[in-house]
Order: sequence, then C-alpha cells, then structure tokens
Amino acid sequence: MNITVYLGSFNGKFKVYKDAVRKLGYFIGENNHTLIYGGSTVGLMGTLADSVLEKGGKVIGVEPRFFVEAEVQHEGITERIVTETMAERKGILMEMGDVFGEYSWAVRTYECGPDGVATMASVCNWLQEAASLNAESLAFSKSNFEAAGENISWVLTHLKVRMSRFPKWGETVSVLTYPRGGRRIVAWRDFVLTGEGGAEL
Repeated sequence: MNITVYLGSFNGKFKVYKDAVRKLGYFIGENNHTLIYGGSTVGLMGTLADSVLEKGGKVIGVEPRFFVEAEVQHEGITERIVTETMAERKGILMEMGDVFGEYSWAVRTYECGPDGVATMASVCNWLQEAASLNAESLAFSKSNFEAAGENISWVLTHLKVRMSRFPKWGETVSVLTYPRGGRRIVAWRDFVLTGEGGAEL
C-alpha cells in the first residue's frame, strides 16, 4: 500500500512531533507499505524517510527540481521523482497515494436550514471533525500530546471554503483531508468535499 504523508522540513519545537513521525515510519516499514513523501532529507520529512528505511520499507520521494539544486534531496531513498513545479509535485503525491484521511456523514435534519440544504456552519463542523479524526490517526491529537507529557494542543482557526453547491438533507457527504505543511506554529490543511456519486461540492 502506498501511504502519502505531507510533512514539514523543520523538526518543530516539541519532541512529540519527531516521536510521532518516527512511530509512523516504523509502522510503514514493518508492514511492508511504501512511503510517498516530499523527498527531503531535512526536518520531519527526513526523519520519516529514515524511519521507514530503517525497518526495511520502500520510500519514494517526489520533489521539485530546486530541492535537488539546493542539495536537500534524500540520497538513500528507493526512488526519486523530480518535478518542475510544486503543483506538479502535489498532483503526483496525491495520485500515487492509496491512503488519505477520508470521512463520511449523512446530512442530518438539524444541519439544514428551512430549505432542507446544509448550512455553512454545518460544513465547517464537518471540516473540523474530519481534521480532528485525521490528526488523531497521525498521533497528533490532544490525547497524544498529553500522553507524551506535552501541555499543548491545536485548533482549526481559519477556513477558506469554495463550494459549487451545498448538500441536501439525507445526502451522504465525504470529506477528504490531509496536512499540507506548515511554518513554526502555523500549519495548513486541505479538504475536498464530495457528495453522492463522488462529484466535488
């Protein structure tokens, strides 16, 4: 199975980040999965790749050409794919991965307005819930921090939402989400909402 992971090129301020990434890498390697990642040797990206390789796993790095020119590419990975643009890189990372965080809900009555259509507040709640579930699966939840003795947490503070339509009552909505990187204490996360039939909302 190909597992795509988005990570930063920094280690972060707290040791819990590196510990969680190493644990994920060991899981991927020990279970004969393949890591698809950004290709760098530095920061959390490098820690993850090294952890997978340490357990005999396969690692495919997808990196823009300027990574190679800056000599931050990981020389020990199984395969390297070099792209010309960041957009091309992101597309390949998504295309090659088999595993992302995807969660589904049926639109309930109280999530709709008088017209039977889901409200924006409900959409934002779904995004928050999907982000929380995905963070927990990546050992990045409040309970994970507490278990590691770190008195920190995270919160979804700003949302930019673009939709062609809002789902109706009873419709099943799926939310695909994945971390997109970050800088210092700020991180970015992408979401894709689809309705019944798989059409993007």
